[in-house]
Amino acid sequence: MLPTGVNNSFNEANVSSIGANGVLAFVIDGEMVGGLLKANDNGLPLEIDSGANLKITLNGAVSEGQSWTLIDYSSLTGTFAQGTEFTNEQGHTLSVDYGSGELDTVTLTLTKINPDATPPSVSLTRDGGIIQIDFTGTLESSATVDGPYAPVAGAVSPLEIQTDEPNQFYRARR
Repeated sequence: MLPTGVNNSFNEANVSSIGANGVLAFVIDGEMVGGLLKANDNGLPLEIDSGANLKITLNGAVSEGQSWTLIDYSSLTGTFAQGTEFTNEQGHTLSVDYGSGELDTVTLTLTKINPDATPPSVSLTRDGGIIQIDFTGTLESSATVDGPYAPVAGAVSPLEIQTDEPNQFYRARR
């Protein structure tokens, strides 16, 4: 499933299954994730073989503790070979919550980021006299756009600064 893809064609009373050699792959881009969704009262009855694999690729700005709904089902039996916690090919650690098995969801949570796999990012929002800087990687600042840049001591995302402080330029690096 691509980040913008949603498959809500599962409306059968028959069980859909992911077999022993099956792979359900998701590409997640920040907050965007496609998913398998029940589309009507018939819902999505799903069976996962214990040999089936879940493949997760993370792109964009993600943060530890962030969660995504992968599957909205009417009934679910089984789990993926990865169980309830695994490390993906990028080195990120993820947990899987399979829900209750009836009228619930399969939810994925990022529990530990591999800093070498996550591209640095910076975003700024302003609310009155406060600027909030959300970033991944190491936040650096400079008085001029051309630098030199230096790490912002003790910076933890999100970082809040007052608008009455001197102008600064920010970037994130690994």
